[in-house]
Amino acid sequence: MEEKKITTEDAFQIWWSIFWRTILVIVGVGLCLELILMIIGIDLGGLLNAISLIVYVLTGVFFTKKAINKNYKNFRLSAIDVEKQ
Repeated sequence: MEEKKITTEDAFQIWWSIFWRTILVIVGVGLCLELILMIIGIDLGGLLNAISLIVYVLTGVFFTKKAINKNYKNFRLSAIDVEKQ
């Protein structure tokens, strides 16, 4: 495996890959949750913000994990165990 120095363009590709998917999930889950709670007639107040934060963190971790070992335009991001080298 050939090592490559990360450039700003590479970092932006990784960030964008994670960012737009996370935003889609957050907006989708938020809208669905709001709609369901509005139909049922339950007002959770601050609890809804806590639920949104938890969903945001879990989504960010999930998509960050998916970004590793993904083929990008001219590179592949991978994780290696430094202790085993």
